[in-house]
Amino acid sequence: MVLGHDIPKPRLTLAGLALSIAYIGIPVAIVGNLIDFGLQLAFGWCIGVWCLFKS
Repeated sequence: MVLGHDIPKPRLTLAGLALSIAYIGIPVAIVGNLIDFGLQLAFGWCIGVWCLFKS
């Protein structure tokens, strides 16, 4: 209680979720894909998601 008022507890909003995905999720996915691509070029190991669809 703050000065007799009940304030809501902190919660994750839609904007917070979108910003989390933009600032954390997208860069992690990009770096992971670059590492996978680098390993594929260097050693011939196909470990990326695209290898599932490769013929």
